Amino acid sequence: MSAVVQVNGIPGSGKSTLSRPLAAELGFPLISKDTIKESLYDSLGIGDRSWSQTLGRASIAVMWSLVPTMAGPVLLESNWWPEFRALLLEDCRVADVSQIVEVWCEVPADVAFARYAARAETNRHPGHVDQTLIEAGPRQWREQNVPLNVGPLLRVPTDRLVDIPAVAGWVRDQLGSV
Repeated sequence: MSAVVQVNGIPGSGKSTLSRPLAAELGFPLISKDTIKESLYDSLGIGDRSWSQTLGRASIAVMWSLVPTMAGPVLLESNWWPEFRALLLEDCRVADVSQIVEVWCEVPADVAFARYAARAETNRHPGHVDQTLIEAGPRQWREQNVPLNVGPLLRVPTDRLVDIPAVAGWVRDQLGSV
C-alpha cells in the first residue's frame, strides 16, 4: 500500500483549505471525498440525508480503492467521523495502518459549525443536504470533534494561519519512518 496522509476534521474545520496547499507542498496527489461525492450526485442524482450518507460512504470506498494504484504517497481529504473507523480499517482493506499518518484540523466545534453554516449558503453542491445538519445544531460537531488516531497524528490549529511548510516537514518525517 502507498503511504497515506489523511487530512481529517469535522465539517468546517478547514480540511480543504489545508489539504490543497499541503498536497502541493508535498508534491502528492490529492483525493477529496467531496470531489468524488459531487460527481456521484451529478451522475446518480440528489436525494435526502440518507442518500448523501450512502454516497459519502461510497466516496470513501472509492478513495481507498484508488490508494493501491498510486505510485507513491497520496493525500486523502475527508471528514472521517468516528463511525467510519471500521470502514477505514475493514471495508477498505487497509492492511498496514503503519502507512497512514493523520493531520487533524483542530478547531473549536462552534467555529467549525459557523463556518459550515456560512458555506452552505454559498455555491456548495445541493446534494450535500447541508440544511439537515445545520438544523440539527452543533451538538454533533462537539461530540465527534476527535481524530481517528489510526497512525501518527499532528493536530493543526486551523482557526489561524497554518504554516504549510512546517506541516509538510512533519509529514515527511513521519513517512520517512514508515
